[in-house]
Amino acid sequence: MGLNLFDMKKILLTISLLAAFMAHADAQSETFSFGIKAGPTFNWAGADATTCQNKGVALGLGMGLVADYHLSGILAVSSGLEYNWVRLKLRLDDYRRMENFLEYSVVAIDRRTSASYLEIPLKLKARTEIVDDLTGFAEVGAGLGFNLSARAKDEFTFYGIDHADTKYVDKTNQHRMLQAALRFGLGAEYAFSSDYSVFAQLSFRHALSNMFTSEMQRRTGSNMKVNYIGIDAGVMF
Repeated sequence: MGLNLFDMKKILLTISLLAAFMAHADAQSETFSFGIKAGPTFNWAGADATTCQNKGVALGLGMGLVADYHLSGILAVSSGLEYNWVRLKLRLDDYRRMENFLEYSVVAIDRRTSASYLEIPLKLKARTEIVDDLTGFAEVGAGLGFNLSARAKDEFTFYGIDHADTKYVDKTNQHRMLQAALRFGLGAEYAFSSDYSVFAQLSFRHALSNMFTSEMQRRTGSNMKVNYIGIDAGVMF
């Protein structure tokens, strides 16, 4: 599936340690609230060129920490640290040269991409009470993501010869380090007590940055942006 389990374990350990620290800090603060969240994401690539196309929606995973700074009873600034495992199905035109061939040729490649990002969101969150202990919220803002790794499996036909990668190949050098995006969300939170609540959220990420480097953009003639819809469940302390 292209997921590096060793990197995942390190991310989970880091998030767990930070969550424990935040929960301790939150117990001594009325202005801040902290939490953890996780859930599936449904990923696709926005493309604006016929030489590179999205070929469907792929299932990914998101998890992370939530930190809210309360401006009032209804408004808060929300941030945190998120890990996103993104999977994409693409078709793109790129240069290839097979063994025993001297020249490169442009071929249509079916690519399955698996990439990992750390993202720092910054959003404005508005709350409204639905019934006792149940509040709804909406949030809007932006996020800055950092590419940790990118791997891919390619399939293509070169002068009648079929080629398919048997395992994921590192493509990190083809992806930009920084990714900017707009972030939107709707959700509901239920408070079991003044110190503990659970929430569920539907979120949308619309990328502003091309996921490929300038060199890959030149080679493929494309402008690919990573978008997703996420369904999160979490706990606030």
